[in-house]
Amino acid sequence: MARERALAEDYTRRMTGPITLMTVGSRGDVQPFVALALELLRRGYGVRLAAPAEARPLVEELGVPFFPLEAHYTDLAQSERGQAAIAGHWREVASLLAEVREQTRALLDSAQRAAQGSRALVFHPKALAGRHLAEALGVPAWLMLPAPLLLPTREFAAPATVAEAGPLNPLTYLPLRLAEGPLRSVVGAWRQELGLTDRTYRLDPRYAGGRLLPILHAYSRQLVPVPRDWHWSAGAPVTGFWRLPGSAEPELSAELQRFLEAGPAPVVFGFGSMGPGESPQGLVSLAHSVLRRLEEGVGQAGRKWRGVVLGVPGHLSTEQVFAAPAAPHGRLFARACASVHHGGAGTVAAAVHAGLPSVAVPHGMDQPFWARQLERLDVGRSVPRRQLSAAALAQALSAVMALPTVQRAHTLGTLLELECGVEVAADRIQFALSR
Repeated sequence: MARERALAEDYTRRMTGPITLMTVGSRGDVQPFVALALELLRRGYGVRLAAPAEARPLVEELGVPFFPLEAHYTDLAQSERGQAAIAGHWREVASLLAEVREQTRALLDSAQRAAQGSRALVFHPKALAGRHLAEALGVPAWLMLPAPLLLPTREFAAPATVAEAGPLNPLTYLPLRLAEGPLRSVVGAWRQELGLTDRTYRLDPRYAGGRLLPILHAYSRQLVPVPRDWHWSAGAPVTGFWRLPGSAEPELSAELQRFLEAGPAPVVFGFGSMGPGESPQGLVSLAHSVLRRLEEGVGQAGRKWRGVVLGVPGHLSTEQVFAAPAAPHGRLFARACASVHHGGAGTVAAAVHAGLPSVAVPHGMDQPFWARQLERLDVGRSVPRRQLSAAALAQALSAVMALPTVQRAHTLGTLLELECGVEVAADRIQFALSR
């Protein structure tokens, strides 16, 4: 009788519990999950979004149930040591490891609390607990990938790899699939507390125990065509970007609205959570220098150049450059003429959807990969971080503002508007849960 009761309770949980979405990182890592949550809510599912505490206003403002995760990796990445580690200084990587392990345990514990009673899980690879909780709970789960990070292909190197490796490209995916290795002792101890054995613990993030998890690639095939050697990609579809509906985007501030209406479309400068090492005043000064060089450049005579700098205090604004701590990319990019950014997946998605030509200043991780895609499609240029200067940015902006590049960017944006990435992802989840 007890067994039957337990089975009935398990069935009820599976049918009525929420779909828990888990993500860690900056706004670019959170916002796609908010878009998926809204679509699942629209279809009548219970949803819970677990993300770092600083994401609470974004999530709850749109009516999505929120659960805070103990995750402070973004703070580490923005620190001086973190920036050095991202730049490839291995001594800094080693010194950060102990702190990362401590934070990882806090993340795992809070993720466990977030997943209680879940019907299904959808998780970002940075949310390390996702696949282990799927194994412990025995529920359906999907791994969301913002870039083609895990499935080997001969056509391009892994996005976290700086250079192409030709016939050795498939080998570049191995480090990413083993990236959890330095944290294995922490994760292994936590797994034992969940009642899971290390015997079934594979480092490959595609696995939950012996189960190969389906993948949802949350980017557009217009930017990254499906590799021809992904013969079994039906289990890992490229859905299109997961974007918030336009009505869900916050309004621009009244001050920014007035600035935009007072002159020609500006260049938007914003480096997200990966600032280029400049002070806020330094970023505004950099924007001024770039705009001045554009005004002095050949063929630019008579054009008035203006800028918006994101991620800096508003009191730094001038007549030519508007400074703002943040602004909704969807609404702002629709009013801009070009974007200078760090090449993060979320910002790239917003820029190409708006039909904007871009200049990327990649810092690390998958950002060089997205910068290469913009250059491959000839809708953007890339400036290496170590070569960042007003002269280099002005030269790159001048190139992307040429009419053929502007037209290609506009055409790409039109094609992307035909995609419904978040609906495709929700269809996959709904079909699996209805079986």
